[in-house]
Amino acid sequence: MEKKNVLVFFYEEKKYSVLKLKEAVKNSDLQMMNLHTWDTKKSVETKWRDGVYPANFLQFGENRNDMELLIDGLVDGSITSEEIPVLQDVEGLKKRSRTHVQEEAVSETVELQQSKRQKLAAIKRCRNLKEQIILSKVKENILGHSEVKTCSTCSSLNLELTVLKKQTTELAGELQSKTEAVEYYKMKYRDLKKKYKLSKKNKEKVETENPDLVKIGQHLHIDKRRLALCRVTDFSKYTCDLMDVVFGRENLATSVLRGIKGTSKKVLDPNYVSDIQGHVACKFNVNVSLVRVTMRNQLNSASKAVKCEKMQ
Repeated sequence: MEKKNVLVFFYEEKKYSVLKLKEAVKNSDLQMMNLHTWDTKKSVETKWRDGVYPANFLQFGENRNDMELLIDGLVDGSITSEEIPVLQDVEGLKKRSRTHVQEEAVSETVELQQSKRQKLAAIKRCRNLKEQIILSKVKENILGHSEVKTCSTCSSLNLELTVLKKQTTELAGELQSKTEAVEYYKMKYRDLKKKYKLSKKNKEKVETENPDLVKIGQHLHIDKRRLALCRVTDFSKYTCDLMDVVFGRENLATSVLRGIKGTSKKVLDPNYVSDIQGHVACKFNVNVSLVRVTMRNQLNSASKAVKCEKMQ
């Protein structure tokens, strides 16, 4: 590709110019120039303004307009001579121009988007203002209509409040009474627990202190010698003798197994009665009901014997 034009720097005059290469130098010098290895700092005698001046050839190329643009950059300092390629790159210039156009298009689109956003924000502000105005008007209307009903609603609310206060006081009283009852039963339970522990300790002491006693059931303790005197030939005889040993004949005459209305007789200790019944039933392998009948007959016979003695 022929390089028709050249970008020249006249360093003595400190001026730039674009000249035709054939007119700037002699033909002999032109033939000897190797543009690919050209040194831009080399001084060349150049024809310019009806004279010959020493100058530096900065760039060779065809596009005169691009060279003039380079001169503008060199003058305002946005570009230096070292940054200028010796051979003009047309494709690179085209690419740079394209990128410049693209950048301008992008900046325009950004500006358009910003303007659209600003418009949308303004529209939203207007809508918010309208909504606030509408809400304020609605509130004014509601307050205006509700002024008539305030007295009746307040009175009804006051009545409900008094009723609720009364109910709360009643519930508080009930709660207080129930808590007191709970505390009372707790105290009673503690007392019973203490009594039970004491009775248990006493029984253990009796068992340890009196080795001659025999335990029958859970509550009854009988002397071994007296238990040995009970007849063991029949469960009924054994039951009668055992009752005499435990309760005594006089006590049997004035007692019953269970409490009956209209009688002044006392009830035998139910714990002792249950121990005797269980012991006899287990010893003779009989039913507890038979032992109970025998005990009842023994009580009747004891009361009859006492009556006969009194009549004599």
